[in-house]
Amino acid sequence: MQGRKTASGITLIELLVTVSVAAILLSLAAPGFQNFINSTRIAGATNELVAALNLARSEAVKRGVIVTVCKSANPNDASPTCTTSGGWQAGWLTFTDSGTRGTVDGSDARLRVKQPSNSAATITGDSNFSNFVSYLPGGESLGESGSSSGMLTVCVGGIKSDITVNSTGHIHIDKGTC
Repeated sequence: MQGRKTASGITLIELLVTVSVAAILLSLAAPGFQNFINSTRIAGATNELVAALNLARSEAVKRGVIVTVCKSANPNDASPTCTTSGGWQAGWLTFTDSGTRGTVDGSDARLRVKQPSNSAATITGDSNFSNFVSYLPGGESLGESGSSSGMLTVCVGGIKSDITVNSTGHIHIDKGTC
């Protein structure tokens, strides 16, 4: 006697229930995932800018000269320059600054040019750091208005990082919302 054969597989109702549950879980996870992506993007943009500021400070102390980080509208050019228009998100330039402060001129040496890896970020400076940040040979910071402290703000998707540079050149980062 031969036994009964049973069909293996899933029914249409089981498939619909599985797809419905998957859709509900995905709709619940999507906003959290977007927040995770924005948090990662702002951390990357903030870290890139802080690295440029730390490089400028250490090079100023090491070389015994003023070193400046300025925003640049043309970081991909063969000879990038500083700009006074737009935001910092286009890129920045770190250079020794022996001539006119905040301008690449004369014997100034370009140390590093950076175009941020995150194009979704907006980066702005306060009135003292709107175009550049300089470091003196002792490691102290100096902004364009002559004040020694200031702030750069990075925003991505409603999340904000305030990069505060105090008069001694030390950096502090505060998180918030844009």
